[in-house]
Formats: sequence, structure tokens, C-alpha cells
Amino acid sequence: MDEEIIFNIMFGLVGLMIPLFGLAAFGLWIWMLVDCLQSKMAENEKLLWVIILLLGNFIGAILYFFLVKNKKTK
Repeated sequence: MDEEIIFNIMFGLVGLMIPLFGLAAFGLWIWMLVDCLQSKMAENEKLLWVIILLLGNFIGAILYFFLVKNKKTK
């Protein structure tokens, strides 16, 4: 009985974390897309990053964050 309760609690926590991760990923994606659109980079470069962000979603946002956003803040 105790193992079943522990399993249900663990399964519930995982079930709660998945939507929270998805929401955080979506927030990061929106943040990077807005940052890209408002940036002062060349139009060709901006268009390329918008395409990468639109097609790459979360992976594109992570790439943009580490390759472009980090350079601007240093």
C-alpha cells in the first residue's frame, strides 16, 4: 500500500512538472523572438534568426540565447 501511495505522488509530481517545463520553454521562446525582432542587427541576420526561432522553437531559442543574447549582455 505504501509503495502505491509513493508511486502516485511521484507520478503526480512528474505530471505537474511537464506542463511547467512546457510553459517555461514557451516563455523563453517568446522572449527570444521579441528580443530578436527588437534588436539592431542587420536585416538579413535578423531574418535568419527569426526563421531559426520559428522553425526551431525551443532549440532555436536556446541557440539564440547563447549565441546572440549572451554577446549583447557582455
